[in-house]
Amino acid sequence: MIELNCTMQDLLEEIGASSDSPRGPLTDPADSAFVDLDDVSLHVDARRRDEILSPLQEAFSRRFSGAPADALDRDLLYLLKKGLGNAFKHGNHDDPSRPVRVEVVSTRKGAVVAIRDQGPGFDVETAVRGLRRDRQYFHNKGSGFRNFEKARARVSWADGGRTLLLGYRCDAGDEAATDEFMRAGGVLADPDHVLSIVKESIPHFRDGKWSALSCSVNPLRVGPGDRFEFALVVRYEKGGSPKPRERTWTGRVLREHEARADLRAGKLLKGDPLGGRGGLSVPKANEAFARHPGLVFHKVNASMDLSAYLVGAGESEVRDAFAKVGLGLRDLHGKPIELDVRETREESCAAILARADRVEERLDGAGGDSIATLRRALEEPPSPGEWRETPTHGQMGWDCVLFDGGLFYLWHLEEARIGHPGFDVGGFIADLLLSALPHELGEAFLTPYFAELHAPWSAHLPFFTAASVLERLDRMLDRGSAAAEVTAACDRAAALSV
Repeated sequence: MIELNCTMQDLLEEIGASSDSPRGPLTDPADSAFVDLDDVSLHVDARRRDEILSPLQEAFSRRFSGAPADALDRDLLYLLKKGLGNAFKHGNHDDPSRPVRVEVVSTRKGAVVAIRDQGPGFDVETAVRGLRRDRQYFHNKGSGFRNFEKARARVSWADGGRTLLLGYRCDAGDEAATDEFMRAGGVLADPDHVLSIVKESIPHFRDGKWSALSCSVNPLRVGPGDRFEFALVVRYEKGGSPKPRERTWTGRVLREHEARADLRAGKLLKGDPLGGRGGLSVPKANEAFARHPGLVFHKVNASMDLSAYLVGAGESEVRDAFAKVGLGLRDLHGKPIELDVRETREESCAAILARADRVEERLDGAGGDSIATLRRALEEPPSPGEWRETPTHGQMGWDCVLFDGGLFYLWHLEEARIGHPGFDVGGFIADLLLSALPHELGEAFLTPYFAELHAPWSAHLPFFTAASVLERLDRMLDRGSAAAEVTAACDRAAALSV
């Protein structure tokens, strides 16, 4: 996957290597030392791709002969082919007077490859942003970029786009899974086991319309308890076509009652996107409870939530995204559906005050005036007559909005309930206050939400925003964030919410 903030040093640390080999770099990929040494480096210059690609692929195949062949091909050998092709063709413009340099550092855990061309470079952030927004992002077809994004390897660039960095892991078992995911996921960190579940649980595979060939499992998030999420890339054949295809699902494991609530809410909201065409879609989901408790496959790639989408986005893109979420939530709050959980005014207010007490106690006075500012906002909830109960998301935030294939999705519906819509609106605004974006952009979300909507409770938006900020501070403390970091976030949100 492309990680623009990833550096050469990060990749070296991941495989337990340093940038300096104790015996100096090799210069020939066919040297037996490349396979025999535990720690090795290699520097090769080439003027044509065909003089270096096959020797490098053969050398890596020998060195990592114990790795699954399909994973090695997808996550290193194929990326090497695409990277070298880009360097010679688009970097050096096939000029034989300008060599491409390949530098490799490898341990038994994996390899780091740097491919350096002598071209003018390119705007990496713009190209990646275009890829992730499903727009024209390069003058050429861009298949290399799409494969970089889908791979389990870590991909980045340096030197203004002139150096491609590839980080490949081949640890025993699932080479990309973190220790935390291995602990939480257990058998779900094993691609072969997951593939067997896919064949039984996703209708097109179960019914024989598609034939699953292999899959990769990439950890995304590990939450409290037994909750975790992983990206699932399935390679399959369809309709007798000889050319394999790939599709991404996101697997979620929740407590089983949460997974069932998530599925039920998703079914109630299926159909046209919330907020109309181009609004918030709800991803299709298939449960696999018979094979693993609480496991659901969502037909969406969850690697980019709203926070990630907004990185480097222009103001018009931010406003457009905010408006779509505002319209989508307004539509959700007007749906004539019933949900299993109903939260009353008294229950909501009691929970909020208890959380405020808990955060203040955990900060041990460090919150000071900022906590006091948030508490004052909590003193003015909507009156019983102003209190409104509608279908709500229940835990609304930027992490609950995904962007995939040019569309926005609303997910994490396990806490959906009948409650006050102000908590969803306040949750969105709280994330804005805690972000680096100008808080004035909130009107791009609020204006479409409240347009033509009779909502006397809108005067109490500071109450809902303060409640959501405190909820986020509480979560930061649960994750082990330092008190100084939590206090800084509290200060920022309190200052902007005044």
